[in-house]
Amino acid sequence: WYQRRVRGVFGKSTQFECKSDASLKKNSGGDFIKNGDDRKIHTEAAVTWEYYDSTSSSWKASTEDNRFEIKPTLIGNDGIRVSPLSRRDLQKAEEGLKVRCKLEYQPDTANNFFGGSVTSGEMTLKTAYITSLTASDAGPINGATITLTCIAVGGNKPAFTFKSSGRETVDRSYFEEVSAVAVEESGTTYTAKYVLKTIAPTVGVSGQAITCTANYGNAQGKSKEVVTVTTYYDCKKKSFKNLNPAGNGATVTVTDNADGSRTQKITCPAATSNKKIFTSRHYRIC
Repeated sequence: WYQRRVRGVFGKSTQFECKSDASLKKNSGGDFIKNGDDRKIHTEAAVTWEYYDSTSSSWKASTEDNRFEIKPTLIGNDGIRVSPLSRRDLQKAEEGLKVRCKLEYQPDTANNFFGGSVTSGEMTLKTAYITSLTASDAGPINGATITLTCIAVGGNKPAFTFKSSGRETVDRSYFEEVSAVAVEESGTTYTAKYVLKTIAPTVGVSGQAITCTANYGNAQGKSKEVVTVTTYYDCKKKSFKNLNPAGNGATVTVTDNADGSRTQKITCPAATSNKKIFTSRHYRIC
């Protein structure tokens, strides 16, 4: 017996399992052959693993890749041998990785068992991870509403959470929740959307790093991605002053740059025979 598909989370570890008969049976009904102590008689078998190398288009021994590890084989009370193979530090590009197990049974002529070789079918790795995390606006003006979209793939629906600044939620001093996390499913793709309102500028603290976590459960693990949202001041709600004395003929022009900033330009009047005009390098005063 073997698992046709094995799930694993990107960056974590997963395990393939190969199951085989370990105890001798005397008939098709599954009755075990037992010794004089009324114990099952187990077969001796060497278990090895192979993986399919797409580069060379050939099967290779798992020992050629140090991210594989053959775990100890266990025999249960049901007479089934379970032989695990672990794979650590899963990569996104490994989606579809194929492995198989091989058993070399040793003969036991005393019990009329002559050994043999068995190769399992292919077991295929299906990776689970967050494919993208985006903000509808990563540089909003304070007071704007933004939508965080976190997309993940996997064999089972993960639980999504959004956090920032090491907190259990997004930082409530910078964001206000507009609507709770909503998840849509399409086959093995899951899309979580979270709507927030910005309530304080974060440009002075280099923005807020928001983490989306897709939790696939204790057996598989979690996948995380981060997006930084930098909230800017709303300059339209701010008054801007200049130090230029009134009535000296200078013109101050304000330009809204449409990105949360404004530029002020001062134009001095022309000099006359009895009035000299100069511009302060520090204050732009005529």
